[in-house]
Amino acid sequence: MKPPPLRALNSRPRRLTKKRRQRRAIVIHEAAHAVVAERLGIGVWHVSIDDGCLTGFVQAPAPRRWLTRNAIVACAGDIAERRVAPDLVLTDGQDDENARRLLALAYPKAEIDRRLHRATKRARQLVYGQRAVEAEEGADMLQMRLELNEGLA
Repeated sequence: MKPPPLRALNSRPRRLTKKRRQRRAIVIHEAAHAVVAERLGIGVWHVSIDDGCLTGFVQAPAPRRWLTRNAIVACAGDIAERRVAPDLVLTDGQDDENARRLLALAYPKAEIDRRLHRATKRARQLVYGQRAVEAEEGADMLQMRLELNEGLA
């Protein structure tokens, strides 16, 4: 049997259908949960997209640190998905709600928004890398300063 011909290096890649792009984004979404969990020392025992998008973690008694790390893991899926498929909206905020629910078990109600922001920031650092997040934050700060200066002028 003859192998398929190799594509020339300068040829255009095959365009994915919307369904295949959605499936790819879901795969990356679930993989991000698993990779970030492993980076944070949370054991992963199962990842599936056939069972309605599920990533299973090794569970132990739930101290604050475990709950916080799992909140970071919950945020990572949406961040990775938006990175590879920014034009597709596949999730309905379920991961953020899961993160919020986990943080509510560990922290007082007044701290949850701040903790969720920190969890999202940490997940972004793990998905994109520290330097990319710092550059993005620097650009945001510069934009806010420019807007503030325009308002004062």
